[in-house]
Amino acid sequence: MNEMVSKMEEYLNYADEHDEDLIFAIIVPTYQRYQGRTYHDNDEGDDTTTSTNSTVQKYASKSFTRMIKSAHFAHHVVLKSREHGYIEGSQHLRPTKYKTSQYDTSLIVLMSQSLMDQNKKKEGSKKFNWDKFEQDVRNAFASRHEDELEARQGEREKIRKGECDG
Repeated sequence: MNEMVSKMEEYLNYADEHDEDLIFAIIVPTYQRYQGRTYHDNDEGDDTTTSTNSTVQKYASKSFTRMIKSAHFAHHVVLKSREHGYIEGSQHLRPTKYKTSQYDTSLIVLMSQSLMDQNKKKEGSKKFNWDKFEQDVRNAFASRHEDELEARQGEREKIRKGECDG
């Protein structure tokens, strides 16, 4: 992930030097040093003092911190565990397609300086609405697992009652 951040920073710096527009939306696990503290409390992303972190958290900490502290950082949305979901990679092998996330997930937005400057100059409704963006992200990532289970239960009820189309 550190290499990914380095490459994005390289492209964003190039865009800055050439006054071009560039934006990245990155979806990664939310880095939390330990329960009750967030990335803000750990400027260096150093995870060596706690043994409770998962391997993902340990290796993601530096890249996560680099993105949050980047000069290109524009916005961060934290999707809390159990409040969002995803389509599982092995959905074709499972009876259900959707899964509710067990972990917090972050959507981090990095953008070139020209885009940041353009947005600062805009006024009123022409200015980018980060609150609406965040609400749209939350709606798009809302877990659909319970809906899927309810639909499957409804189908079973129809079959049991003999209301099946097939």
